[in-house]
Amino acid sequence: CATHALAGYISQRKPAIFFSAANHVHLSTILAHTISGHRGRLVLRITNAILRKQSSFLNSRIFFTAAARHFFQRADHLIAVSHGLVSDLTTGHGLRIPLHKVRYIQEPVIAPAFDRALKQPPAHLWFHDNAVPVIIGAGRLAAQKDFETLLRAFAIVRRQRPLRLAIF
Repeated sequence: CATHALAGYISQRKPAIFFSAANHVHLSTILAHTISGHRGRLVLRITNAILRKQSSFLNSRIFFTAAARHFFQRADHLIAVSHGLVSDLTTGHGLRIPLHKVRYIQEPVIAPAFDRALKQPPAHLWFHDNAVPVIIGAGRLAAQKDFETLLRAFAIVRRQRPLRLAIF
């Protein structure tokens, strides 16, 4: 299995720092690091909320939160890419990771062409009509991004005034 192969790699290479960069592999990475017996530092980069809301048993919030609380304590450091994730990791409602283990490091998202694009006027006509505001949502169309709440809020405000919604 992949976890045992990773444990073998860690045992053989003995890295000073083992860095796990994706939420979906953190638990197997922690297990592999533990199985390897190697005492190098383990660092996890947290990019999305750990607390889950799914309903199936293995993905339930209670089961996953309990597993994450237990296993994430084994990491030497956790890097959170937002202040909200720091809170998820450290508070009593979150995973209760000691604050000294968690660091906030913002992800860079500005590409070199950003300044040029910023100076260009938007192409769509909606953005040329200042009389009707445009609400913008951006992100993957996934439950985690909660566009459902945006759509409900938009519908409420739209009943009271002209408004447009653009989702990217």
